[in-house]
Amino acid sequence: MIKLPKLNEDPEYLESVCDKFDLQPRGSAGEHSAAEGAKWDISNKQRIGFSEVELVQKMIDGVTYVIRIEEILAEGSKTKEEITQMLEDNPDGLLKIEDVPLEHQETDVAQAVSTPKGGCCTIS
Repeated sequence: MIKLPKLNEDPEYLESVCDKFDLQPRGSAGEHSAAEGAKWDISNKQRIGFSEVELVQKMIDGVTYVIRIEEILAEGSKTKEEITQMLEDNPDGLLKIEDVPLEHQETDVAQAVSTPKGGCCTIS
């Protein structure tokens, strides 16, 4: 479960964001239910035809984007429309350098990918 207060304000937008990463948001009581306290269960849409490693990596990558989008909305630095356009043009532009997978970073020094600390989202 992950708490997404800003994305919770527009569940259809959350669903469209998750769809971009082959993820599926579910409410607190399962599929098509409300998210009590803005807590969402995020899972992979795709389950067949991928290895366990691929599915876990898709989940990690997708949830990283969802968390970053929640942070951007909480900051108020971009609108949903601007975020949607960035997702179409260059999704990595949404991420902070420490969130970008190492193979996509343009840096001489390898940096560890860290999970967000504190901030707007809580994962339980």
